[in-house]
Amino acid sequence: PEEPETPVEPETPACEYINETFASDFGVFSTEETVGNYPWVIDYSTAKATSYVDTDGDGKADANKEATSWLVSPTINLTNETEAYVAFDYIIRYSESGKVAANHQLLISNNYAGNAAEATWVDLPYNAVEGADWATFYKANVDVPAEFLGKSGVVFALRYTATVKAGTWEVKNFKVAHGKAEVVELLKDDVHAAVAHVETLMNSKFGDVENPLLVSVRSGARASMPGMMDTILNLGMNDEA
Repeated sequence: PEEPETPVEPETPACEYINETFASDFGVFSTEETVGNYPWVIDYSTAKATSYVDTDGDGKADANKEATSWLVSPTINLTNETEAYVAFDYIIRYSESGKVAANHQLLISNNYAGNAAEATWVDLPYNAVEGADWATFYKANVDVPAEFLGKSGVVFALRYTATVKAGTWEVKNFKVAHGKAEVVELLKDDVHAAVAHVETLMNSKFGDVENPLLVSVRSGARASMPGMMDTILNLGMNDEA
């Protein structure tokens, strides 16, 4: 009798498809400009886009210029992928009012062929927020849409846009990997910033032994549920404080 065929094991998806820090160069990424001539650059160990430029040669930026500038990933193969996510750290400052998300986009395509203007792009919304300083990076963490899983020729891009006012966008630690986006990581920076704000208002510090900030945490739901959800009081009190 014929021996049964050995079943073919499905290929295991790669743990990481892209992992670029932009500390000293663009790595596997390429740049492209479809409006203006203000390409992404490596500056302060990040990939940076801005079209707020020096026009009189004194070394100081003094003019907002219209621009659409792209930072484009290589093509990756998600044929065997069932779940994947994109993550990066960023600072956005001096963006045009009301256009933080629209002018600093994360995009995905599976028909990019070397010309960003001719490809079909899908916006991947992330928590695009205006920063208050040049030291605090926010985290973007987004699941790859289901319609791109199981496909080859997938490309990601960061698109910087400026019309009336030119903001500045700094990005580092860009990663595409197998798995789900980490919502806890996405919220961590916002929680830390909110606690720091309350510390300033109350002139106390969360976890401090001498002058601890104490807070309460309430559960919430779409519908009113009296008595069904817990409230934690005096969070921040411990054996020492």
